[in-house]
Amino acid sequence: MSARVRMSEANTALLRSQLNECRASRDEIQEKCRCVLEDQRNLEVEALRLERLARQMQSASAEASALNCQLQAMHSLNAHHKVTAEKDAHEIATLKAELVQAKAEADAQHLELAKLRELRDKFGSSIPPGTPCSSGTVTVAPQPLA
Repeated sequence: MSARVRMSEANTALLRSQLNECRASRDEIQEKCRCVLEDQRNLEVEALRLERLARQMQSASAEASALNCQLQAMHSLNAHHKVTAEKDAHEIATLKAELVQAKAEADAQHLELAKLRELRDKFGSSIPPGTPCSSGTVTVAPQPLA
């Protein structure tokens, strides 16, 4: 074989070797591109997920703010009801005390009336009107005896 043919074969072998290296390099680059594209898609999906989470957090924050306002209003209302209940309890206690006093006075008047009736029954109409008694003066007009 001639030197030229050998040189051509050597160049061909070298070119084939370089072509194989280029193909291997191309395959590596394509694989890296596929990985980069997959990573990019994953990042886009993650970005969408994070945007959705951010919207949910804003919504939850707005809801929490509204609930906090409601809670503050309820605390205020509860405080008002507590003050009102304390006032009502004081008023009820006052009214109970007045009722006890009124009942005691009514019981005393009933006793006085019973005494007066007893005296009327015992003495008839001989007690003149204006006679003093423990609850004031006798103002009942004498009743005729039957």
